[in-house]
Amino acid sequence: MTERKIASLIGERLRNKRLEREMSIEDVALHCGLSRKTVAACEAGENIGFHSFLKVLYGLNILGALNASFPDTLVNPNTFTKKETVRKRAYKPRKKVNT
Repeated sequence: MTERKIASLIGERLRNKRLEREMSIEDVALHCGLSRKTVAACEAGENIGFHSFLKVLYGLNILGALNASFPDTLVNPNTFTKKETVRKRAYKPRKKVNT
């Protein structure tokens, strides 16, 4: 599936959520602080920017659903270094070169 198709499907779902809540585009725009044009563009699957997308989710009161999709994970004890700090990069052993 292409990125445009995915964006179009997400926009369609956002439109359905808005209509389920009996909200107009203007209502969502006022609630989240965006223009009607931006909200309509989001529903059309256009690229409106990540922060604007989050504002639309907030305006529809479904930002929590996104948060539930990315839960905090438990820290694996193996991710700690000797200094007891959480690792920020993955380590991949270097291949030995036979000379």
